[in-house]
Amino acid sequence: MAADAEHVPWISSLGSGIPFPIPWSYIIKNVILNFAFIFRLRSNPNFRELMSYRHSRGLLGDPPMGGPSVERSVHTFCFGLPELDLPITLPSNVGLYGPVGLDSTPLSQGDELSQWLDGGRTIMMSMGTHFHYSEAHVRGALRGFIAGTSSTDQVFWKLHGKKNFEHILEEELENEGVKERFRIVEWIDADLGEVMKHKNVVAFVHHGGANSYYEAAQ
Repeated sequence: MAADAEHVPWISSLGSGIPFPIPWSYIIKNVILNFAFIFRLRSNPNFRELMSYRHSRGLLGDPPMGGPSVERSVHTFCFGLPELDLPITLPSNVGLYGPVGLDSTPLSQGDELSQWLDGGRTIMMSMGTHFHYSEAHVRGALRGFIAGTSSTDQVFWKLHGKKNFEHILEEELENEGVKERFRIVEWIDADLGEVMKHKNVVAFVHHGGANSYYEAAQ
């Protein structure tokens, strides 16, 4: 009972890092964060453009943000599987229907990437478009791959901003004589899910984003 009296479980902390249930000492801070969140959302030009488009198509009011899942008469479809998620008790109107991804184009057996993947066991790494590497990141990743893989393993790495790190790539890979085992690109044109279907891709290093997580699960 004492613990219940010290917390307010019915106010959201909006992913702020504030403990949940929220201690009374954080209430004012949390209220300010909520107002700041609403202000920044409402003043965002992309949000205003979205609202204008919705209203022009007859969808009045704000976009649904959690409302339908609270209304038990509305069934909510969610991507995911119980086997892939942390233990959770779902409301009766919420269902998990497996990984949900866009249609993808299979790799052509004759294309260059497919032929390169045929060359041996491959570890793929893609940290997402919004991840910004430093020189220390790149050097550390290269040394980790070199030390942690065998002489026959391949590494397929989507390195955002690759041109900024060419000197490091040359230095680390040339010195170790492993350049031929690495395929490092600015962008992967093929669908990642299809790349991972190749029999030689044995591991996927990623940033933990939902798209990457479910692409790997598929």
